[in-house]
Amino acid sequence: MPGASQQTKGQQEGFYAATIRHHDGEFWVVCEYLGLPDGMLGTVFKTSDPFDAAGWGDPYTFPTPNGDLDLFWDDDGQMYIPGGGHVLLDVDLEAGTVVNNTFLWAGTGDLFQDSDGNWWGVALTTRSGPEWRIYPMGRETVMFPVTWREGEWPILEPVRGKMSGWPMPATSRDLPGDGPFNSDPDSYDFTTLSSIPRNLIHWRVPTEGTFSIDASPQTDSLFTFQAVIDAPLTYVDQETGVTFCLTQFNHADVAIVILPKTDVSGGNARMLRLRATGEDAPAENLVNVPEAWGDDPIRFRIAKVNSTHYMMAASQASQPDQQVVMSTFSARLVSGQSGPFKGLLVGTYATCNGAGSGVNSPSGGDVWVMEWLYEGKGQYYTATDQVPE
Repeated sequence: MPGASQQTKGQQEGFYAATIRHHDGEFWVVCEYLGLPDGMLGTVFKTSDPFDAAGWGDPYTFPTPNGDLDLFWDDDGQMYIPGGGHVLLDVDLEAGTVVNNTFLWAGTGDLFQDSDGNWWGVALTTRSGPEWRIYPMGRETVMFPVTWREGEWPILEPVRGKMSGWPMPATSRDLPGDGPFNSDPDSYDFTTLSSIPRNLIHWRVPTEGTFSIDASPQTDSLFTFQAVIDAPLTYVDQETGVTFCLTQFNHADVAIVILPKTDVSGGNARMLRLRATGEDAPAENLVNVPEAWGDDPIRFRIAKVNSTHYMMAASQASQPDQQVVMSTFSARLVSGQSGPFKGLLVGTYATCNGAGSGVNSPSGGDVWVMEWLYEGKGQYYTATDQVPE
């Protein structure tokens, strides 16, 4: 965001808790922005066509003492912004100021009506179970039916992995917009693309003209992710590969890296390396790149093989069935801990491991991500049941 993103330093700061509302023919989105030197910033975007990416203008901004913001229009047309921590803000959006701040009772779930007048609720939850240990996708949105008779309090149905409720609309892909569907596989041949697909995201805001991590969220209980990387690395400590990353304190990476040889012959060696950081992290694993691979591109692979464990491997790009398994380990590594609000990112990265000056890496050793494939394999809706079965 102009004037804000480059000032944001924290691992988990930026936009949070967006709410979308429709009012007088326009769609409105309000959320808070965390991590600025002067405190929390409220942001409001609006558009008449949410499917047109160019239709969203710069946000209105205002200081806010609390997050989890919402939008409410009173019967007289006056707009208010309620928020978590029990506040109701009267905001002058054009001036970017809070006219009045009223403290009240509120929660962070939400209630809404569908086009047939039925009430629903939405809230956040995790697939951790009561143990609160394994939930690599972080907090996810759940929707549940609500009965709200006139003059009575609403009755909220318990959230379960398999539920029934009010009639749902028929599924359809006949929708406006040009973005990918959330549940579809991501399959890209970067040798034919001129830009990075917009559903892939950066870790923090990259320096202009560079990137350190390109990633997408884990959206399935079981999945495979593969990336083919051409890595003609040149200098010691140059490294590129794939990562699944919760934060810089909880992640695992498998990569090709240039390291000094440890024998008397001297010189450098191309090595496969697995490294991880965090609770339950596996031990580092170093393996010589097989001679038969030569300088061919390498296919890196991450798989969620069951409800509790990941596997990381590498192979010659043209021989995916002859992979070197680098490690299998618990998803506890990337569940909660230093990143309880967010879920896991899987993607590619490149680093010089501190060489160079400041944020600038030495030249040489260009890396090319050639292929990218993320494919969901199943969703658990209870501790033991999944779809497809």
